[in-house]
Amino acid sequence: MEKNVTIAELEHETDILKAEVTSLKKKLAKKQDMVDELSIECNERMLQMDAVFAKKRMAYALIMSWVFFALVFFLY
Repeated sequence: MEKNVTIAELEHETDILKAEVTSLKKKLAKKQDMVDELSIECNERMLQMDAVFAKKRMAYALIMSWVFFALVFFLY
């Protein structure tokens, strides 16, 4: 009789733990989706920042080439 009660209690605990595991797996999947979305967003922002820096470098190179041209032109 006691064995049956103990077995029933352990089965009940197992069911509760299985329900907890499935709940945690769902939460994990949601968090993983959030991480994936944030990763994509961060990569997009980094690409945008790289494009801005590239534009600034090109503008700086253009200005420096004109300064160099002016120096060469006026010195000769």
